[in-house]
This record gives sequence, structure tokens and C-alpha cells, in this order.
Amino acid sequence: PKSKCSGETIRFHLYILGKTYRLSKLIPHTLLEIYRKRRVVPCMSLLSRHRTASIFNQVLSSDKKWILYGTPKHSKHWLSLQDTVPHCEKPPMHPHKIMLYVCWTYHQEVHYEVLPTSQAFIAALYSQESGRVQQALQ
Repeated sequence: PKSKCSGETIRFHLYILGKTYRLSKLIPHTLLEIYRKRRVVPCMSLLSRHRTASIFNQVLSSDKKWILYGTPKHSKHWLSLQDTVPHCEKPPMHPHKIMLYVCWTYHQEVHYEVLPTSQAFIAALYSQESGRVQQALQ
């Protein structure tokens, strides 16, 4: 049935009753109890295997990360009403950045390198880095 009240009136009365208008939270999917129980068995197996002989000691991880530098600091300030807001420079559209490549194990950092500014991380460079990591491990 269509109400004769405006939407604003309805929202106002719901607000008076203590209701708020919020979006629902998105979750990837609903996990049924049977699937939860199925996941417990392999997880417990991996945990028990980790206690006897840790597989994490044998894993070598690597990552590439762009590091931005030279960006102006944008900060908040507590000011009186008569004070003027300090200005700060707008960050550039294409900030200065360098790429950092790091390899590590469970125990330590194995290798890191800062790549030249003009160089992208391509397959040839990846094979060179793999050779350097292999040398560092020996």
C-alpha cells in the first residue's frame, strides 16, 4: 500500500525511533556448517605437520613494491575559528617512485635490491634476480 507521507517524514520518524539507514555488509559467500567441518580436517592436518616438521622453514618468498617519495604531507590541524587553514601542495599526478625487490625466508631476509628508476620488472630481470637470490642462499 502506498503511503500518503513523504519519504522525508518517514525517515524523520524512523530517526526519532532510533533507527539509522545503513548499507548491509558484503561477504563473499555464506559458508554452510557442513563445509566448515570439511575445512577443519585439512587445517588440523597442516597444523599437526607444522608442529613435527615445519614446512614454513623451506619456503622462500619474494615481493616487489613501489616506494613513493617526494610526496607532500597532507595533515589535519586543530584551529580556532579565526585561524586560517594552512595550505599544502597537491601531490603530483605521477609521483616519483622506485621499485624495491625483496626475498626472504622464515628466518631471515635473503636478498633485496632497489631497481633503477627507468627499469620495469620484466621476465629477463626476474631471471637475473633469481640468480642473485640463488647466490645469496649458497
